[in-house]
Amino acid sequence: MHATRQSRGVNGPFKSIERARDAIRELKSVPRSGELKFAVCFRGGDYPLTKTVEFTAEDGGSRAAPIVYRAYRNERVRFTGGIPIAGWKPIQDPGAMNRLNDAVRPHIVQSDLHAQGITNFGQLFERSGALLELFFNGQPMQIARWPNPSSPNQGWYRVGWVPEEGSGDRFIYTGGRPSRWAQSEDVWLHGYWLHEWWDRYAKVKSIDAEQAILITAQPDLVRLKPPDITTGKRINREHSSVGRRFYALNILEELDEAGEWYLDRKSGVLYFWPPNDAAALFARTSGTGSELGREPADNRSHRSSAAEPATPFALSSHEDPRAFVSMLEAPLITLREASHITFQGITFEHGRSNAIEISGGRGVRIEGCRIGNLGGKGVVIDGGHDHAIRSCDLYHLGDGGIVLRGGDLASLTPGGHSVDNCVITDFSRINRTYRPAVDLAGIGHRVAHCDIHTAPHTAILLGGNDHVIEFNDVHHVAQETDDVGALYAGYDMTARGHLIRFNYFHDILGIQLKAPARAVYLDDFRAGTLVYGNYFENTFGVKLGGGRDNVVANNVFVNCEPAIQLDARGLTWASRNWEPSFFRDYMLTKLEALNYRQPPWSRHYPELLELTPTEGPIPRGSKITRNIFFGGKKWLDISAEVEPGWIEIHANWHEGDPGFFERDDLRESDRHWDHEKAHPSHPAYSPPLPRLAAGEDGRVRGAVHGVGSNGFRVLNRSAADRIGFQRIPVEQIGVQPDEFRTGKAPALRR
Repeated sequence: MHATRQSRGVNGPFKSIERARDAIRELKSVPRSGELKFAVCFRGGDYPLTKTVEFTAEDGGSRAAPIVYRAYRNERVRFTGGIPIAGWKPIQDPGAMNRLNDAVRPHIVQSDLHAQGITNFGQLFERSGALLELFFNGQPMQIARWPNPSSPNQGWYRVGWVPEEGSGDRFIYTGGRPSRWAQSEDVWLHGYWLHEWWDRYAKVKSIDAEQAILITAQPDLVRLKPPDITTGKRINREHSSVGRRFYALNILEELDEAGEWYLDRKSGVLYFWPPNDAAALFARTSGTGSELGREPADNRSHRSSAAEPATPFALSSHEDPRAFVSMLEAPLITLREASHITFQGITFEHGRSNAIEISGGRGVRIEGCRIGNLGGKGVVIDGGHDHAIRSCDLYHLGDGGIVLRGGDLASLTPGGHSVDNCVITDFSRINRTYRPAVDLAGIGHRVAHCDIHTAPHTAILLGGNDHVIEFNDVHHVAQETDDVGALYAGYDMTARGHLIRFNYFHDILGIQLKAPARAVYLDDFRAGTLVYGNYFENTFGVKLGGGRDNVVANNVFVNCEPAIQLDARGLTWASRNWEPSFFRDYMLTKLEALNYRQPPWSRHYPELLELTPTEGPIPRGSKITRNIFFGGKKWLDISAEVEPGWIEIHANWHEGDPGFFERDDLRESDRHWDHEKAHPSHPAYSPPLPRLAAGEDGRVRGAVHGVGSNGFRVLNRSAADRIGFQRIPVEQIGVQPDEFRTGKAPALRR
């Protein structure tokens, strides 16, 4: 760490982050005529954190002179809440060896964590718990699991039956696999027990092998037949647990695949099957390289005084061949009422909780950072004004990516937080549902130019009011769920004023069981949202779930089935929930609490003045106009209960090929797509870009892509002009080059 203290005749580094922070406090306390500018520069290497580094109001700068904490000359700097593990050796314990398959034993290595002073193993799979995890080569490893994702059933087992007795804490399984787990303690189950959009963990209390029953410590986990919410009669088998998906975790007997690990929480011995040559792991245990500011040898050997050229659009990474366990249960960094502090070019990893928490204050900037391999979230912003996360890579996050809270709803004062030019991937590793890349609440935030992909559930949760979601590339999410939206909002008629424009939503399909995944899902009476100028491809496009005053205009839908769907659920299945019930009482009570009949609400959202208890569930005032539809079998699906005068539909193109054509500067590698790299998890994945062509069934066989250096244009201008279609600025969609990113493709992309 670099710092200069010439006033005391000293020129040298501080020994801790806190000491540098405190030195700035001291210098700021001395009266002077001009405002000082401070920068704390970190030399390359790991900075282990055993407690949270806290910043408060006295540590802040000003708008003109923010205080900057940054990597020195783009050296690789990492704040880590973990400990590198040493002492690896081939498995030796006879008891453990006997519980493993013969073919597995030669691959397993072990390390004694107790001998390295590690005794706090955290909690297993509690929603609010802090779980010790193992990371190797910059990746989270898989705690021993059955079935494996590589198995023919793709990593899932099924509930056989639910007995009538019990409190919903048990179920019957088929096959004899669980009988192998008799010696295992702390066996956990994870599954989708009632809905394909809601996951839960449950600890196994006991296994009755004779009756093939798994008994959990979680009541009301499973149901044979749920009661109807109105009559109490057991009629709705759609939400039965029979046949639902689950898998088992934390079982030594199931350590049977490269990348898996198991920790004996009594002995402290960690068992691991390294995903590559175990000898390489042994070679890394002679020195940890974890001293403050000390780089691992591999890192130093690649560093020079000049910045190292990065992979195109990539931020410098720590592809560390050592194994780490996460330790710090609190956030790595907190900023409480601190203003105008900037972090640049730093990696934050290996915590059990969140990386950075910001509450109150103004103008905090997180720029060009890598935030990942965490059990919690990347960045949580709660209150304050004008905080920003820009040009960061967020990855391998256990509990979601970024949370934005702020602004005052009563006065409609924006919080002004933003997420810009970020890559956010693999952000729901542990808690799999409702832990999105970006979770918005409050008022007046912006998410722009981000590449969001690879997740089991939703990408963006849209709560609050007046948010702008623009120029994002959202794809390959909802990979483990159904009845979900890549961008999801629901249950609140006061939450309106959102602008969703110029985004690219594609390859969002869900598991396709009962209700498909949607790209934009305005669920359960969500209202007052403008969906404009987006490009939807290979997905269910927009779902309007009974809400009012929504506008879907000037969008392009390719291979979307359907492209747009609108229902009147307040008059059908949800009507029993409206009079009287949750929807009406919750939503109208919230309306009254916000004094929506008086300014500023009455001026800003005049449509709310038309709402009454009887008018609320009627989907009036929405518009579907100037959209282009091509491919797919159904461009518009409207429920029969919607009366023609309630919505406006006009000037949409759905008459065949509108004349799309790719730009001339498509990447040559995309023209010759390698189908062996067709899976999104492949590191070299890139989707194909053939020309559009419709088959006999009218479905488009090619694909049009409109992000980054690629794009499309409407060749037949007369078709577009006929409906008043306006050009979509596709060249601005996705991650853009700036001082932190260079090249032609975003980091961590696909």
